[in-house]
Amino acid sequence: MTAGGSSRADVGVRDGRIATIGDVPRAARDIDATGALVLPGCVDLHTHLASTPTVTPLDDFAHGTRAAIAGGVTTVCSMVYQEGTLRAGIERGLRDAAMSLADYAFHVVVTDPSDAVIGELPSLARDGHTGLKVFMVAPRF
Repeated sequence: MTAGGSSRADVGVRDGRIATIGDVPRAARDIDATGALVLPGCVDLHTHLASTPTVTPLDDFAHGTRAAIAGGVTTVCSMVYQEGTLRAGIERGLRDAAMSLADYAFHVVVTDPSDAVIGELPSLARDGHTGLKVFMVAPRF
């Protein structure tokens, strides 16, 4: 199954990822998936797996991503909360995500949109952290 539709094809997997679709040479391990659908993993864009200074989530990265993978989700995006700076929240998230079994990304939750915090956004974007969550009902926004 691809964006172009479904077809009968060989699928080559390398390092746990689909590497090629089509004419695939013999591999060290073959799986006969005749009649089955081979689909890419799903992405869950809204999870709460990272801790904060005051809250430990019920699901951490180890347990939450194990459950996600069992359901076909191979990438999770967890909220990481600002801790003074946005970068500090990301650093905490990276420590928590060290036990992740799935690919992950972060949505940075901006709780104090000061000029200094907003000034962090370009460097975070350069580092690949482009997801933000803001609470627009808060007066300071």
